[in-house]
Amino acid sequence: MKDFIENILKEALGSEYIPGTVEVQAKEEFGHYTTPIAMRLAKEAEMEPRVVAESVKDRLEKTAPAGFFEKVEVAGSGFVNFWIADD
Repeated sequence: MKDFIENILKEALGSEYIPGTVEVQAKEEFGHYTTPIAMRLAKEAEMEPRVVAESVKDRLEKTAPAGFFEKVEVAGSGFVNFWIADD
């Protein structure tokens, strides 16, 4: 599943993609998976991490197969957390 999510992230971000940034979330109330990629991209672009995280979130939701994610949210200083739908 983690590799599948990495592939969605890669497709969503294109040349901005950074491999190996999807992590299993330790606490399910914060999602099944998370990525700090927005913080790394924000640093390179000298932008606010939450602004970049919102863009990553939007791009993930548009790229993922319909119904794949139950929920995607921006949390903290720029993490993107996501829950996989039961289907």
